Amino acid sequence: CSSLKTLDISTVGQIGEYSFVYCTALEELKTSKMNKIADYAFAGCSSLHSLDLYATYVGENAFYYCSGLTDVIFESDVSEIDALAFYYSSALTNVTFKGTCKYIGDYAFAGCTALATVTIPGTVTAIGSNVFSGCTALATITIPDTVTAIGSNVLSGCTGLSALTVPFLGETSTDEKNAFLGYFFGATDYKNNQNIPESLKSVTIIGGKTLGDGAFYHCANLTEIVLAASTESIGESAFSGCTGITGISIPQSVRRIGSGAFYNCTALSGVNITDIAAWCRLEFDQYIGSNPLSYAHNLFLNGKLMNNLVIPDGVTGIGSGTFYSCTSLTSITIPNSVTAIGDYAFYNCSDLCIVRNNSKLPLKIGSTNYGYLSNYASIIIDKSGTITDRAGGGEYIFSENCFLFQKKNNIYILLAYTGEDETVTFPGNIQGSNYQISRVRGLGGVKNVIIP
Repeated sequence: CSSLKTLDISTVGQIGEYSFVYCTALEELKTSKMNKIADYAFAGCSSLHSLDLYATYVGENAFYYCSGLTDVIFESDVSEIDALAFYYSSALTNVTFKGTCKYIGDYAFAGCTALATVTIPGTVTAIGSNVFSGCTALATITIPDTVTAIGSNVLSGCTGLSALTVPFLGETSTDEKNAFLGYFFGATDYKNNQNIPESLKSVTIIGGKTLGDGAFYHCANLTEIVLAASTESIGESAFSGCTGITGISIPQSVRRIGSGAFYNCTALSGVNITDIAAWCRLEFDQYIGSNPLSYAHNLFLNGKLMNNLVIPDGVTGIGSGTFYSCTSLTSITIPNSVTAIGDYAFYNCSDLCIVRNNSKLPLKIGSTNYGYLSNYASIIIDKSGTITDRAGGGEYIFSENCFLFQKKNNIYILLAYTGEDETVTFPGNIQGSNYQISRVRGLGGVKNVIIP
């Protein structure tokens, strides 16, 4: 068939194996919804440039080494794209699904080095191994949450990949086998992540309840990791060595974070949460490295830096290490409902100046009891308004512009800023008098300070 240029199979139910293999002059192919295209049917048809496929099934190697093929549009529902279907169709740049698809087989698009765009439909339930291996032009890809099984090496050799969205990490959505990022790129265990391309900067997970041990272990080139809203557990060493991420959002569904989960995440500067009560219930296997605040120091609630933290009414306990090293905190209000505070809950919260204690807990300035809550405080205000202070006497003044002053022996001292502005202007005076500035707490989230 060396001279065949146009072929119409729209009235044929099935195209048999090797039917038009290496018909190198074939330029145009017309199909129908009835077609089943068997193995090697059009392999080596190097003059095919674009395909508008209506076939219900595409067999193994069906379009293998169609080196001139640039665009494939699946115009109707296709149940299965079998193994190696478009293997080494090196000019293929775009794959579009207008209908449904259930399964994409092993190596289906492997070696398609020009493939830049592919949208996997939300009807696919399984993807084989090495499906996109060697697709060096592929920059972004989304695997939908309908997929419950993903083969190994599915993205190996995708050296241009910058952003990836997946329903889970690992082989299946129901267990934790190979539940680490490197599995998609050919790694056999989570400590062997060198195959992950340096170009990959962003990973988004859209499903699953468990983030496994070592999920992103030493993925130092990643700058953004987004967790699924359904995440309940973060495994040991999950983000260990992710030195490129500067922020992380922890979903309110998370109940446990394993030991060393954020170990050596030295670039972290912020942790965002959406629910204070949920954060207070969270269990950390250890404090240093397990709690991302031990590196980030700044806690954000729905994107807003938490300087003045109010624990919601109804919270009965604050877990161990919950606010460990959260230096953004300037003041905190403890409700009457709180009856227990875990070990090291507020350890190294060195800017925590004001504690408003509406509970029955007997807090004392400088004490390491109750999770170091009052260890760093300058004053404790109980529910009756009585103030206990570190300096031992004097008057405390809260100015309208969120500054706390102490007046003692007719000398005013600026102790803390309790507001949330990024640019702060110090008062010209307090009650008509000059004041002294020593160590002013609460400036962790302030970017600009103006002293008149």
